[in-house]
Amino acid sequence: YRIAVYPNPTSNFINIDTKANSNIDYKIYDITGKIVTTGIIKVGETHKSISVNKFNLGIYNLKLTINNKSINQKIIIK
Repeated sequence: YRIAVYPNPTSNFINIDTKANSNIDYKIYDITGKIVTTGIIKVGETHKSISVNKFNLGIYNLKLTINNKSINQKIIIK
């Protein structure tokens, strides 16, 4: 799957661009493993913007799940 996550590091928002032919579940975890936000990118939705401006500064893990496969991406909030 072609998935782009940008900008990184960021302070306001994370963009996810995809051309997946299935729904994508996303979860963002803080450094302690606590989920701070979740959502779904629906089939046909090629761009999703997630606001992170209320998150504390630090390192987060973005987990994308599509067709029972997971992709993890480190996100830095500055």
